[in-house]
Amino acid sequence: MATKSSALVRGGSLLIVLLLTFVNSTVPQELGQSKKEQEASAKRDPNDWTLTRMGNGWTKSGYPFSVNTYKGSKGEIVLASMTHCGSPELAKKEYQSRIDAATKVIERGQVTDKSGKPGRDRAVLSVTEGDHKTSFRIVSPVGPNVWQIDSSSMQDALAFEKANSR
Repeated sequence: MATKSSALVRGGSLLIVLLLTFVNSTVPQELGQSKKEQEASAKRDPNDWTLTRMGNGWTKSGYPFSVNTYKGSKGEIVLASMTHCGSPELAKKEYQSRIDAATKVIERGQVTDKSGKPGRDRAVLSVTEGDHKTSFRIVSPVGPNVWQIDSSSMQDALAFEKANSR
């Protein structure tokens, strides 16, 4: 798991630097969402997420990671995590292993900057893990790290990503 968050968290002054906090990066249009869901995501207040838990540990691959749990105003839960791989090459390998382990690749491509130039890689995935429940994951290698957002709702994962992107 991998990602930080970039919004000032309500009730505190904790500033976390989330997936996609890279200069001039934008989030591609959300795939698989109805127009109504896209409009709801676009209207979400970036400060609508409250940090509820922080943690860290080691991945099965042996990399250290940090993870933050956020709760939305309607009770939705999103995990934002960052895995520290040590080099861009290792981060790309870890990114690819997460794509390979996914149940389904919903979207894969490059995030473009405001001028339209392609930037870093990004994938939106459907994953089924130990509890046999499907969840959604947004993953991206950034330098020596892999950033990740997880939620039981693709709409919530995309809304969190959008709210915490610059």
